Formats: sequence, C-alpha cells, structure tokens
Amino acid sequence: MRIKLRSIEKNEVERVLLAPQEVYFDVVTGNMIAIGERFSRHGHW
Repeated sequence: MRIKLRSIEKNEVERVLLAPQEVYFDVVTGNMIAIGERFSRHGHW
C-alpha cells in the first residue's frame, strides 16, 4: 500500500531488492528491509 501512495514503480523496487545499499532486520515483524536510493526522486530513500 505504501508503495502505491509514494508512486514507487516496479522497476525501482526490483533494483533495490537485487542490489540494496543497506539491509536491516526488523525484530518486531521478522522482515528483512532493503534500503536504496530512488533514482526518479534524487535524495529520497
């Protein structure tokens, strides 16, 4: 849902998942979080 609200395109998500700049583990949810810069909006993560 948040991806749609922020207008993040599928190719941006795929790029970050395949080559993230940082990866974190969310201890509350048990999910891995991939972090990467958005090329379509410079300075946004």
